[in-house]
Amino acid sequence: MRNLLDRMYQNQLTLAAALVELTLHVEKSGFSETSENVRGALHTIGKNAGNIKQALAKLKSKEKRNLTDDRKQATNRYDS
Repeated sequence: MRNLLDRMYQNQLTLAAALVELTLHVEKSGFSETSENVRGALHTIGKNAGNIKQALAKLKSKEKRNLTDDRKQATNRYDS
């Protein structure tokens, strides 16, 4: 699951970068209203990317805690 979320996050960043390039081209062509709409979409992408990044950090932290707990339990069983 974490790997899937990592890939989705990377895709989101890549798409945002491509949209920035297209937005710059659209602005140079004089379509300011269109570029404003795209910038609004980019803002949403950026906000969501931040939320995804936070969720990934929490998931990774939880996985590390679970791994540590599993190791402690295994050690306790061995010591018993």
